[in-house]
Amino acid sequence: MWNTYGYGGETRTIFQDPTIYLRQNVRTHVGDISFLEFREELYKKYGYTLTSPTYPFVTVVSNYQMNCTWEFTDWLQVQKNRTNRRPRAYLPDGGQRDFLTNKYSGVSYKYSDDRAKLKITYKSWENIADIVTWHARDVLRLVDDMSGISMHYAMKNYYLTGKRGLVLASDHPIVEVQAIQNGASHILSVGQVARETEDVSSMSFLEFAEKRRRYSEAFDFVATWGTIESVGLGRYGDVLDAFGDLQMMAMLGCSLKKGGLFFLGIPMGRDAVIFNQKRIYGHARLPMLIAGYEWIGTFSEDFETSTEITGPEIDRLHKFDHLKRTLVLRKLSKQRQDELKILRQQYLADDPEDGQTVGYEIIGDEIKYNVVEKPKIAIVSVLRSLEQSKYYDIAISTVKCYAKIQGYHYILAVEKDFECYQKDQFFRRHCIIAKILPNFDAVLFLDADIGVVYPKRRIEEYMYQDFDVIFYDRFYNWEIMAGSYLVINTPYAIKFLMDFANYESTLPDSFHGTDNGALHFFIAERFFPEEMYTIDLCRQPYKYSRDFDDVFTYEACLRAILGARTEFDRIKILKKGTGWARDSWITDGVWSKEIGDFMLHSWKTSQIQTIPNQKIKPVKTSMYEWFNPLVGAIHLDKCHSKNMSWNYDERLLGDSEEMMTSLTELRNKVTKQQFRFFYRMKSFV
Repeated sequence: MWNTYGYGGETRTIFQDPTIYLRQNVRTHVGDISFLEFREELYKKYGYTLTSPTYPFVTVVSNYQMNCTWEFTDWLQVQKNRTNRRPRAYLPDGGQRDFLTNKYSGVSYKYSDDRAKLKITYKSWENIADIVTWHARDVLRLVDDMSGISMHYAMKNYYLTGKRGLVLASDHPIVEVQAIQNGASHILSVGQVARETEDVSSMSFLEFAEKRRRYSEAFDFVATWGTIESVGLGRYGDVLDAFGDLQMMAMLGCSLKKGGLFFLGIPMGRDAVIFNQKRIYGHARLPMLIAGYEWIGTFSEDFETSTEITGPEIDRLHKFDHLKRTLVLRKLSKQRQDELKILRQQYLADDPEDGQTVGYEIIGDEIKYNVVEKPKIAIVSVLRSLEQSKYYDIAISTVKCYAKIQGYHYILAVEKDFECYQKDQFFRRHCIIAKILPNFDAVLFLDADIGVVYPKRRIEEYMYQDFDVIFYDRFYNWEIMAGSYLVINTPYAIKFLMDFANYESTLPDSFHGTDNGALHFFIAERFFPEEMYTIDLCRQPYKYSRDFDDVFTYEACLRAILGARTEFDRIKILKKGTGWARDSWITDGVWSKEIGDFMLHSWKTSQIQTIPNQKIKPVKTSMYEWFNPLVGAIHLDKCHSKNMSWNYDERLLGDSEEMMTSLTELRNKVTKQQFRFFYRMKSFV
């Protein structure tokens, strides 16, 4: 059995059974290594304790109490050995074991002598005031590496307005600009040398270390992209240090306030050193790098929101290949650690199906649905792997219980079990639903982070005689929700889903919004073929989309084509507030059965927060935090048709009139925003 260890936006599987823990292997350059070997041969030898056998990256803590004065003093002492000699081309014979993380890192060689770069101040440093007015992707053309947009996405999601930040500088002020664009009020940039610039404060790290007391716990956030992995490898003439990156993380953390954020952009893959350029962080070294931090988010260049990174995603990479990601870390405070532990214990009970395929089994080459008597309706969520269920286990427990109460069949579908080969995981989901649908009269597809709040509602309430596919409008924008729909078992619905899954082939090479954005083109093309000229105009921002502003622009354009209609052949779109689910955060978790609340979206387990002891207003708040409206855990053995009375936290039970007023104001605001985004089309046509 396992539970999850929550990291705000990043959650990892934690094994409770020691035998599973000992058996669990991860991939390294020397083969598949067990957690036990890591614990005994790596972490103990380097002064770390493996506290939680989390997967895919274990959780470790240092055995030594952090002493910032000692860290900086030691670093300053080592810098006295710095010379102007040409950097080494090969690892020193005596230090290879430490550089290679006690053998678990691979090594290859790619030489750089970048000492001359320290004498150059690129014009970008002189033009920061101008560069901050550029589009986020245009900024990255300075270095011709679009993967750095993940840093922008991470900062955008964590609200830096008015915050003070420390940036570990690189050749160009990319991260500094990104922080300013996202509202930071003051930036101190530290690097190998001080840069000549009037737009941000700048100093060498040597000067920063000497003035360390002035900056102790002085910053709200720290950020670095493409820098930490080269510390101690000598490419800039710096002193060779096998643990230079770990010490730099510790020193930067000394300047971070308790609870402050660390935006860490690094290459991830199998542990490796590409000497003398950089390290790649994997199962062995990454836990040591982020020891002392809470991992709360992971951002890639493909999505503006946080996504999970899985073990197979790392393990299937070839040697020395890597992914570039921005991790969002929070400086650990004991208070938050205790809070997460208490919340998980409070809201989760033992699940007899934990770790097993849910709702079906594989027999030979066939899928058998585990039902004695076929129910008419199945509720289905799709995951990339079973381990992902731990990211949403509180939400999943409510849906499981609801299905038992109402006599529906619940299926947690794992992608690999179904013959669906779309490249995009979001489009694959629709193919999987099309494969499952023929076995039931109807299927309600749910994103896995949708939970049930009021189990007395029935899915049949949303079924209509003349419609085979039912969507609903999201409340906080003008999107048709692609992450949940109700489909009836008809040839029409099955073909619709397969056609939509294969619509993946039309995606442009842009920030396209995956299936959520594509759904609007799919419907417009299908039901308005006479409007192809107008649809092609909407396609202009789609083809060149660079962020969600562009996504919302082409969606506003397409909704103008659809007009006020909500019915298209056998497709129906339920208007705002009339569907089976809505986002929890648009009313700060407050809900009411009187206004029709049934299911709530955005219940990621690791983003759960403690409910404050005060009146909570039903207004829009952060989409990355939520409160559980239930008191206590869901016990599946008690879920049956005669037990529909769940226990609710009264602090989240809203007044229906107050909630309707708040939601009406939000709907009106969103309508105005839709017109403003439609007006943005003028820059594309």
